[in-house]
Amino acid sequence: MKPPLPHTKRWRIIMVELLVVLSLGGFIWFFFGGQLIEQLRGGQTEVAQNRMKILEEALLQYGRDVGDYPSQNEGLDALIESPRGAPQWQGPYTSPPALLDPWNRSFYYVYPGHHGVFDLYSLGRDNKKGGVLVNRDVQNWP
Repeated sequence: MKPPLPHTKRWRIIMVELLVVLSLGGFIWFFFGGQLIEQLRGGQTEVAQNRMKILEEALLQYGRDVGDYPSQNEGLDALIESPRGAPQWQGPYTSPPALLDPWNRSFYYVYPGHHGVFDLYSLGRDNKKGGVLVNRDVQNWP
């Protein structure tokens, strides 16, 4: 009977070590990888909040110039193009990309608002009312 070759024994040890390392990596990813992805996606919520602040400022400037806010029918498009019957309009007050949330959907605009003079909101990543973390709604009221 031949004695086992030294490189075969070493190869088995390397394979066991590799299996242990990959198992630990998978274990760590299983517990922490999802949280990391959620944190990275959470940045989109901050982008939505920042865009909403830009829209609020644009609406306030529109209101100062025109004397009222865009009607529900005119919507946020009135910040880009002059609506009929608004000779005091001095826009555009923002750029078209600012009208979209980070999920490429239009912000909701309600005038007169239920929570303030006007309401602005996005339904978040899942596009449904409510939600938590990255799916939470973003609005201009507390």
